[in-house]
Amino acid sequence: MKRKILITLLGSLFLCTVEAQNYKVEYTYDAAGNRTSRMVIPIPPQGSYSAKKQMEPLKQLWGERKILVYPNPTKGALKIAITNGTPGTEYKAKVYDQNGRIFCTEQRKGDGDLVIDLSAQASGMFILVLSTGTEEMTYKIVKE
Repeated sequence: MKRKILITLLGSLFLCTVEAQNYKVEYTYDAAGNRTSRMVIPIPPQGSYSAKKQMEPLKQLWGERKILVYPNPTKGALKIAITNGTPGTEYKAKVYDQNGRIFCTEQRKGDGDLVIDLSAQASGMFILVLSTGTEEMTYKIVKE
């Protein structure tokens, strides 16, 4: 009986550990070094996506700003169109691979387009984090 309980507990611990490895946690800090936010980015296992049909562009209202991310799924260049933003706002786009590593960072000031080239990357799912100094939006991107 004790042996069955021990095996069950160890199995549960193993499953929790495996499940916990599918997330990346990113923190932001203010100028004084205080943590201001925490973002948990889920990173699904490789091959767990479906990109059979062309999806509509990802449209997002972010305050007064309109964000359009397309094409998704993509075969190479991913375009992020930003309109109706505050002039002079700096936008930063970070793309994370399936292991939670940043492999691409692009920046832009004000409205306009950001283009991220994914053509050299293997097919799979990526996480795009678009941020200003104080706000962040997260998108799931599929590379065919």
